[in-house]
Amino acid sequence: MIDHAAIATWPAWVGKIALFVGLLACAGTMVAYVLSLVRPDQRRPLWMGRFFYALTALSVLTTFGCLAWLVFNYHFEYQYVWEHTGRGMSPWYRFAATWAGQEGSFLLWAAWTSVLGFLVFAKAGKYEAKVMPFFVSVLGFLCGILLRQSPFNMIPLPSVADLAAHPEWHYP
Repeated sequence: MIDHAAIATWPAWVGKIALFVGLLACAGTMVAYVLSLVRPDQRRPLWMGRFFYALTALSVLTTFGCLAWLVFNYHFEYQYVWEHTGRGMSPWYRFAATWAGQEGSFLLWAAWTSVLGFLVFAKAGKYEAKVMPFFVSVLGFLCGILLRQSPFNMIPLPSVADLAAHPEWHYP
């Protein structure tokens, strides 16, 4: 029988919470930058937009790190890891397996977009408040997709009736 205490669920919870925080921070970023457009004489909405964007990027990168941790540590109880990795893979292939599936690819796109966003708001100058709401909306959509189609879904455990009917499923 599977020891439920041995299953590492904290990366999945951290990843899902980070995605949710990232989605909320995306909304905060857009609101702050729109306020910055409405009140161009005030600097506070601009700084709040930058803060919320940094929170968004940190959340997305944390989620990517959680998925990479699951892949590197062979947590086959997660469906994404089970479908895209194997014990015979070299470390470089395991690293690539982090984005091998659709969910991982969306997460990779979100991670690169969040890193590039720092370049955008650093170089946009006076256009920052006009560009960043559109830029961060991409991250918002990616976070929303990843909340719906999560790479942190666990493989369902067989029921007691299934185990009784199939003795070959029992662990030694």
